[in-house]
Amino acid sequence: MNLTALKAFFSKSYWRYSIFNIDTLKALFTGFGALWLAIEILTFFTPENVQELRLNWKWFILTGILFVIWARRPVVAISERLSGRDVKLEIKIGNIFDINGARIISTNTTFDTEINPSKISEQSLQGQFTRRFYENVRHMDQDLQDSLKNEQIKEELDREKSKSKRYKIGTIAQVRPKNQTFYLVAVADMNENWVAESSFENIKICLAELWNYIGSCGGMEPVVIPLIGSGYSRLPEKRDVLAKEIIKSFVAACATKKFCEKFTLVISPDDYRKHGLNLYELREYLRYICRYTEFKTKKDFGEGVGID
Repeated sequence: MNLTALKAFFSKSYWRYSIFNIDTLKALFTGFGALWLAIEILTFFTPENVQELRLNWKWFILTGILFVIWARRPVVAISERLSGRDVKLEIKIGNIFDINGARIISTNTTFDTEINPSKISEQSLQGQFTRRFYENVRHMDQDLQDSLKNEQIKEELDREKSKSKRYKIGTIAQVRPKNQTFYLVAVADMNENWVAESSFENIKICLAELWNYIGSCGGMEPVVIPLIGSGYSRLPEKRDVLAKEIIKSFVAACATKKFCEKFTLVISPDDYRKHGLNLYELREYLRYICRYTEFKTKKDFGEGVGID
């Protein structure tokens, strides 16, 4: 068992969704039933051991409880293959920087990069990305400038201590520090007080633009995406709603194009522990959307002749 799974034992999500429900009782009865059957078979062939087994009834109870703990152990990764497409979808609790692939980082529409408490926090995903992969902000600014040189500017801002060029929501900048691929997607506007402003509709726009960009400009690396919009964008929607929207958007995009062979939605351990995410419910959602999504082709719509 890895450290993430071990820590999950002490999260409220684990106890709420894994222990205190009917499935735990089912696992307990299943364990005791299997043990009882094994003992019945054993005593049938060796009746002289019946009394000894009765004296060790505590081991019977302990074995049943250990079975329940194993059967209801924390879920930290779930995966499913997308029906009709050679793509594996995964939801995983972990650190996005520990997972190989082309990773998505959310940012603001002016692509500001200065790390300080009043602008971009070191604790934000962009702050962590900058510290890990760039020796200085100037290098990152140059990479962003090169990537955005052909993007249309939405407006020029007259604002101190900020970049002057604002791009539209959903603008993508691809950078490759340390030979690793990252897509920085503009999900929020920064107001004059350096507070991020976004919306659930903006997230939908960003996801659509992201799949279009990867489909036309990206490679075939595994795609690794966090719960974009869940942090400093201050969206009111719950994290499980964002998770489902990200999955649904990617599956819908797979109708016309193949982006990768593996897609991973990463949930940070802090989000899992603090916000009561139900991975069992997300597992059922992932299973349903992967197994029962039907992709239509042009042939499915048929052809006809217009009526005058």
